[in-house]
Amino acid sequence: MEAKIHPVMAYGVRCADAIACLRQHDHIEQTLLVLYAGIDTMAWLSVPEEESSGLDFQRWVEDYMLSRNGQLLPNVTAADLWGARCGLLHTGAPESRDFRKGRARKLFYTNNVEIIATMPTDIAIVSIENLGRAFASALVWFIDDLEANTAQNQIAKEKLGRTLVTHPM
Repeated sequence: MEAKIHPVMAYGVRCADAIACLRQHDHIEQTLLVLYAGIDTMAWLSVPEEESSGLDFQRWVEDYMLSRNGQLLPNVTAADLWGARCGLLHTGAPESRDFRKGRARKLFYTNNVEIIATMPTDIAIVSIENLGRAFASALVWFIDDLEANTAQNQIAKEKLGRTLVTHPM
């Protein structure tokens, strides 16, 4: 008998498939967009409110990606990732409102920068592969927490049921 996969994990697997496809064809910007969108969705699923915020995104990143996978994303903060997400989504550039206000650093990715002799303090370099690994690991811990909290698990499943999917849940 085949074990039934948690719907949040099924969603995460679909994200991972899309990310792998985009990455395989060197669509870096689109890879990152899908990755940040996946994180955004998990942050939304993690809160009982109808809408999630940048603080929810940052809390989810801190709780599930950074605190448990710090070695994958060294010297990167949840605020840096939120800023990178906003810059990429809204302008296609690494500069975000939070970067311009000094609340986040500009992120560059290992496949699109050369070695920089002296790293400015307002820049961090992130491995796309490690960002993806941190997201994948975070999904496992997030699902563990959902399964330990019946009410939140139900909320997440109901919200996920409203997303645009082509596979039955």
